[in-house]
Amino acid sequence: MSKYKKSNSLQSTALQCERGGRVLFDNLTFELHAGEALLVQGANGSGKTSLLRIITGLTTAIEGDVLWNGRPITADEQAYQRELLFIGHQSAIKQELSVRENLRLHYALNGCGADSMVELAEKVGLRQRLGVICSRLSAGQQRRVALARLFLSEQPLWVLDEPLTALDVDFIAAIEACLQAHLANGGMLILTTHRGLDLGTATIRNLDLNESAKK
Repeated sequence: MSKYKKSNSLQSTALQCERGGRVLFDNLTFELHAGEALLVQGANGSGKTSLLRIITGLTTAIEGDVLWNGRPITADEQAYQRELLFIGHQSAIKQELSVRENLRLHYALNGCGADSMVELAEKVGLRQRLGVICSRLSAGQQRRVALARLFLSEQPLWVLDEPLTALDVDFIAAIEACLQAHLANGGMLILTTHRGLDLGTATIRNLDLNESAKK
């Protein structure tokens, strides 16, 4: 039985994005359904992160719309934000707080009590680092703290910008298993990545922004 609605869908209609007076992509259209992943590809500067910010509602496209279940995401921005989890390229954690305190914030953001803090720390390989201030962690460890939200999220739509940056092979395998479970439960995934990613049997749609720029 699916965890999320089988009817969930996300689509764009003729998106145009401009940065610094240069059009990054134009007339960009895609469609995504429950249980599917969208892999956004393109050279550096092609607009991958800009597209993710448009999809999450953080940036507005010059033209076109993003539709969640057939309605523009601007129709009810708060309701849409409750449906998605966005983890950007930067770790976006509180550097001055400890690992434990950052994980506690994750629990609060997902509306659940921190009863299994140690279990979550174990999943991300930081059980022995709970009391360490995050500014003292390595880049890979900081990324683990940020990605801990994946193990708590109840949102159907996950948008991830280069989630595998600075991670070791073992933890990449753990993230792949988490993403596979999310998709198998009817979740949806949009991501950018420079390396291969095993998403199991899920349908993967590819969106190449280099091709869009040529149109």
